[in-house]
Amino acid sequence: MLLPSLLMRVAVAGSTGFLGTNLVRKLVSSGVQTVALVRNTDKIDVMTKLGSTPALVDYTKPETLERALRGAEAVFNFVGASAQSPASPFDASNVTPARNLVAAAVAAGVKKMVYNSGLGVNPDNTLGYFISKSECERITKESGLNFLIFRPSYIIGSGDEFSSYIYRTLLARKEVPVFGSGDYRMQPVFIDDALKVYENSLRLTEVWNGVYDLVGPNKVSFREYVSLVAKTLGVTAAFRSVNLEFALRESMMPAIHRKENSSLSVDELCVLISDFVADHTKLTHDFGVTLTPLEKAVKRIVMDLT
Repeated sequence: MLLPSLLMRVAVAGSTGFLGTNLVRKLVSSGVQTVALVRNTDKIDVMTKLGSTPALVDYTKPETLERALRGAEAVFNFVGASAQSPASPFDASNVTPARNLVAAAVAAGVKKMVYNSGLGVNPDNTLGYFISKSECERITKESGLNFLIFRPSYIIGSGDEFSSYIYRTLLARKEVPVFGSGDYRMQPVFIDDALKVYENSLRLTEVWNGVYDLVGPNKVSFREYVSLVAKTLGVTAAFRSVNLEFALRESMMPAIHRKENSSLSVDELCVLISDFVADHTKLTHDFGVTLTPLEKAVKRIVMDLT
């Protein structure tokens, strides 16, 4: 059942990231009263200019979250990190915020929670990143709230971290490092499609208490994706093969000592090569969306860059 309007108050946790900022902008443009949870005071003006109501929070202090969530009907949890360190392990960056957001939402009387997990989460996965996401899913499912869990592949759009790295490298006429074969697949979903799914979820009733793979219509290898971006940019893709064992070893070194893998953590590298893909049929059917073909999505991103 599709409800007629979006006259509600919605909170976005993780509002200052690529996905959160775009969702805040989308909800505000649709007339939704949007509360943007922020951790730093320097982001308050940014969220205000987008038309949202910023709320300064500390994800280690549920009382600050409860104040921010009062009066909200739904909350989107986009808080999380894809890499960890001794100073910020996944338990602190992913699990604790999820646990405290759930507690605060229940205390504040929120009815619905949307959690962004990750494509590849399953009971048998042994990677730290996926294990933390799996725990966040469990916390969300057992919250007593109506929940929606999305497991996205790479969400691409103007300014997303993954694509931006590839675009910058190609435009600088530098070689793109390929870790291992480069034949591992991904299923990028265009930001506009993801935002439409999120927005529609607020109008729909039957989708709640479900888990959905948030993926695009095209499955491509890493090499194919880079080649498509290069073709769209009008440049030639140059690749540099990097031994996977060497890349993994480097990912555990301080960044200043790395030569081939300058930015990816162990978990980020393992996610990249994981080869997780999914069927998008249930997503498109239940949320009433038509997914943007990958080639068209990349063209849209290039247009935004130029």
